[in-house]
Amino acid sequence: MYQEASGQVFSSEKSKLFLGAMNNEKKQVKDIFGFDEGSLPETYLGIPLIQGRVTKEILRPLVDKIKKRATGWAGSLLSIQGRAVLIKSVLRSISIYSMSIYKWHTSVIKEGERILRNFFWSREPDTKKACVVVWDKVCKLFKEGGINLRRLKEINQSLMMKVTWNFLNPKNEWSEFMRAKFIAKPGSFSTCTKGSSIWAGVRGALEDVCSNSGWVIGDGSCIDLWKDIWCSPISLKDLINNDNIPWKNLHAKVSSIIVNGRWSLPHNLLLLFHRLGMDINSIKLNTNKADRRVWKPDLVDFVMGSYPLMIDNLQKKGIYIVSRCRLCSKGAETLAHLFWNCTFSSSLWSWLETLFNICIVERNLKSLLLAGDTMSPYLKDLWIGAIWGGTKLIWHARNKKTFEDCIITLDKEKRKWSKLFHDTAFLSKGRIYNNQSDFGILRSLGVPLHPSKSTVIKSCSWELPRKG
Repeated sequence: MYQEASGQVFSSEKSKLFLGAMNNEKKQVKDIFGFDEGSLPETYLGIPLIQGRVTKEILRPLVDKIKKRATGWAGSLLSIQGRAVLIKSVLRSISIYSMSIYKWHTSVIKEGERILRNFFWSREPDTKKACVVVWDKVCKLFKEGGINLRRLKEINQSLMMKVTWNFLNPKNEWSEFMRAKFIAKPGSFSTCTKGSSIWAGVRGALEDVCSNSGWVIGDGSCIDLWKDIWCSPISLKDLINNDNIPWKNLHAKVSSIIVNGRWSLPHNLLLLFHRLGMDINSIKLNTNKADRRVWKPDLVDFVMGSYPLMIDNLQKKGIYIVSRCRLCSKGAETLAHLFWNCTFSSSLWSWLETLFNICIVERNLKSLLLAGDTMSPYLKDLWIGAIWGGTKLIWHARNKKTFEDCIITLDKEKRKWSKLFHDTAFLSKGRIYNNQSDFGILRSLGVPLHPSKSTVIKSCSWELPRKG
C-alpha cells in the first residue's frame, strides 16, 4: 500500500525484520515481506538500537568521535574564543541525537567533559593544563560570569525531560505504548526497565518534570487528587507530609470532588483545605474542557522565588490556582498581598509611617512614593530609600522562609530596616527644613542631622555717591 501510494520501493537489502519472541510465525512473516531477520544491537540513523541497559561500551564510539574532532589542526589554529565556538557548535552537538534517546552513563559524561575542558584550555583533548577559573564557572551563562558552555550532564537531563514530557502527555503511538507498558493500574510507575533501553532515562527525569509542571483543571478526570500538582505549588501529599497515611491506596481523582461544574468537597476535606490556608473556591473550573498539563517555566517565565508574579500572570490568563502567603499564611500570595496587604509587611509599613509621622490610607507603591513629595530633601531621600530597600527586604524574608525555612520575626526585620536608614543617610546630600517636626523624625530614626545652613544677617549701610 505504501509503495503504491508513494511511488517508492522498499530496498530489501537495506530492510530488516525484528520479530522479538515470535517462533512459529517467523518464517511466514519473512515470506510475506521478503526481508531478512535482524538482531540487536543494530545501528539505525547513527543510533545503536539495543535491548536493556545502555552500557559504556555502546556510547564509547561517540566519545571517540568527539575526541577525534578535537584533535589536530582545530586546536592549534584557533584562539580560545574560536575553540569556545567550536565546542558549542560542533563538538557538543555530536552527542545531541544520542542524548535525546538514551540516558548517558555518568563516567562517559565525565570523560566527554574532560575532553572538552582540555581542548578549551590546552588545545589538545588529552593534555591537562592548570587554569585559574573552574570549569563550572566557565559553563555558566554570560550574565552569571561564564561563556555559556552548557554541561553535557545538563544537556542529557534536559533532553530526557523532553522525552518524559512526551511520555506524560501522550500524543502518538509511542507514548501510548510506553504508558501501557510502564504505568500500573493504580497509576504508579514501573521500577524495572522490562528490557527497555529508554525507560531508565524517562524514570530518572520524572521527578524534575512533575515538580516543574502543573495542571489546568478541566473536568478533573486525569488529575490525581493527592499526588498531582493542581491546587498549590506542591501536591497535597507533600503538603500534608505524613508517612503514616497509606498513599498507595489513595487513587481519587479531582473529578470526584466536582459535581455539576462546581466544587463539592466532603466535610473532612474542607477542614483540610482550611487548615492548609487554601480557598478551593478561588480555583475556576473549565468542566467543558479536558485537563491540561502545563510547563510552569514556559507558561509564566517561572524562576525560583518569583511565585507571586506567577500567580498574578496566571490570573491574567484566566488560570486560577490556590496559593498561600509564606509570611502570614492567610491570603493568596500575589504581589499586592505580599508587599502591601500581608499582616507581616503591613506591620512593617505601619511602623515606618509612625517613624515618619505620616498616614497613608490606600497603601501601594505609587501612594508611598508620592508621600515623599511633601518632605524636606533629606527626609525624602530617607523615605524613598526605605520604600525601595524595604520591599527588597520583604522579598528576601519571603524567600528565606520559603526555601531555607528560616524563622522571620518583626524585630529582626526592623533592625534591617534601621540599617537601611543609616546607609541612606550616609549617601544623602539633602538638607532638612530646620523645624521641630524634622528634628523629631530624625531623632526617632537615629540618623545624623543634616540641618540647613542658617541665614546670616549682616548689617550694611548705603550712601549716595559723591558728585564728581
